[in-house]
Amino acid sequence: MYGWIIAIVVVLVAGIVWMSRGPKDSAVLREKYLLSLTDYLEGRKEPLEGFNNSYRITFSHEGFEFNFEDIEDAGIRTTFYKGFLTVKSRSRLSLTFTEKEAATFRTKAKTIKDLSSGWGMDSVLVHLPPELKRFGVYTNDPPRAGKLVADSRVTGILADCSNEDKFGHPLMSMEIIDGMLILRFHPPGILKPTLYDLRHNVTTIDPFLDDMAYIVKKLNAIEAEMTS
Repeated sequence: MYGWIIAIVVVLVAGIVWMSRGPKDSAVLREKYLLSLTDYLEGRKEPLEGFNNSYRITFSHEGFEFNFEDIEDAGIRTTFYKGFLTVKSRSRLSLTFTEKEAATFRTKAKTIKDLSSGWGMDSVLVHLPPELKRFGVYTNDPPRAGKLVADSRVTGILADCSNEDKFGHPLMSMEIIDGMLILRFHPPGILKPTLYDLRHNVTTIDPFLDDMAYIVKKLNAIEAEMTS
């Protein structure tokens, strides 16, 4: 237990040191990391339209086109950075996880027809494995969502991406929106995965690429099965 406490303290201290660098030093280090990541992925870096000082790296992995977005979030006193790793499948599935207690209050449905189609929070229709029982499910297609989370490797990947915020509420770093698989990299702190680790070792992106490629293959297989 003490080991975990020490690890958390080390990460927090490292994060404070990282964020306390001068603006010029931070800009140089960020540019160096983005160039290193682009070279490592053999990708193409370009400014992210609609965002200030933010960039997208487009690259291929296992035959799929991935994007990594490094986004600046400038506040009044502090500037934070967050990352998003995305890849598109052939599915139209949307699947997100949220705090179970909120399940009966959140929905994207705008009409009675939308509600009857199953678009919204409905954990009852999706059987969750024990590793994900603390979450509520938000999906537009319970049958496809159920097939996806029934895969043990998918379940393990999602469990590895699950967090608790500082108030003890469950938070998932991975979601699927209209067939787009999205993994969020958080600023330094207690949430995982963290952009801090990636900035200091670009090779740490490898396991996430492999995991996301696996989920995309699974989504494509489910789509082929259910439309054949």
